[in-house]
Amino acid sequence: MDPAKGVMVMRVILWRLNQLANEPGPMWESIYCSRKVAYGCWKLSQKVVEGLMLFRSRADHQDLTSSMTIRLSAEAIRSSRSALEAEGFVKIASEGLLVLVVNFGVYDPRHLGYYLVYDSTDTSLYMTSRLPSRLKCSYTSAPVPRRIDGGGSEPQLVLMVHSYRSYGLDDEDDFLCLCTPAASPSITDRPWDIKLLCFPHLSSSFRSDVTFSFEGKVFWADLSQGLAYCDLRAVGNSAVVEFDFIKLPYGYEILVDDLPEDELMELPEMNRTIGCIGGCIKFICIDRSQEHSGNTMLRFWTLDLGCKKWKAE
Repeated sequence: MDPAKGVMVMRVILWRLNQLANEPGPMWESIYCSRKVAYGCWKLSQKVVEGLMLFRSRADHQDLTSSMTIRLSAEAIRSSRSALEAEGFVKIASEGLLVLVVNFGVYDPRHLGYYLVYDSTDTSLYMTSRLPSRLKCSYTSAPVPRRIDGGGSEPQLVLMVHSYRSYGLDDEDDFLCLCTPAASPSITDRPWDIKLLCFPHLSSSFRSDVTFSFEGKVFWADLSQGLAYCDLRAVGNSAVVEFDFIKLPYGYEILVDDLPEDELMELPEMNRTIGCIGGCIKFICIDRSQEHSGNTMLRFWTLDLGCKKWKAE
C-alpha cells in the first residue's frame, strides 16, 4: 500500500480475528508500517508486534463500507507461547492517528488488552498496554489521540478514568491518564502517566458523545450540555489537571436528568455534533423547534475559546 494514502475506517469490529494466521483474502490490502515498537507490554510483545500486519478493505471492492483487520506471522504466534483467542475494535481515528484495541487472549487472564496506535505521518505502529487493573475508564473507553506539539509530532493517548473501590481508593477519585509511546523506554512497565483530575460540577450527569484535540487542549463533548476540556500544555509536571466547561449555546442545553423517566427523547447525536472544522471548533445542530412553524433549520456556531462563548453564523 502507498504510505501516502489515507486510512478511512467505518466498521468498528476488526474482521475475523479467529483467523489470525490466515491471509485475509483479495478484498484486503496491507497498510505499510515502517516501524513497529511495543511499550509497557509483556516481555515477548516486541516479537508479536513485529509480526503484526494491518489490513484494510480495498477501496475498489464491491462492499462500499470500509473495514479493518489484523494478522500475525507464524513466528509471532509461536512467541506468544499460548493459544490466541483474539478480539479487537477500532476506537478512534483522528489527528492522522488510528487507535485500535486488541485482546490477544480473550480467555487468558495473563493477556490483558492492548492499544495499537498507527501514525500515518511516519507510518509507525505502536503497541502499548491498556490501563492498570486498579483503574477503569470514565465516560468512554476510547482514548483521545493528540499531537504533543501539533503537526506531525509525537502521538499521545489521553483517557479519563476512576479507581475501583476494591483497591482501597475512594471510588470518587478521578484521574487523567496520559500515554506517550514514542517517549517511553521500551522496557518500562508503566507507560501511563497518571494525574489527579478535577472535573467541574455540572447540573446534570455528564456523558461523552464526541472527543477531539485542538491547540494542545483535549475535549470531551456532551451534546446535551457542552464541552469539558483541559489544556495539557499548561499542566507541565503538575500532579493535578484542572478541567473547564463551556455550555452549549443558550437554548440548546438538554437537562436530561430533569426529564420524566417515561419521556422518549431522540438521542442528541442524531441531530447535533461538535468538532474541529477549518481550524475552529463548531457546534452544528438540526433545529426543529416549534417557533419556526415546522421548518427545519441547520444552525452553526463557532466557539471563541478565549472568551468561552459561541458565536452564531
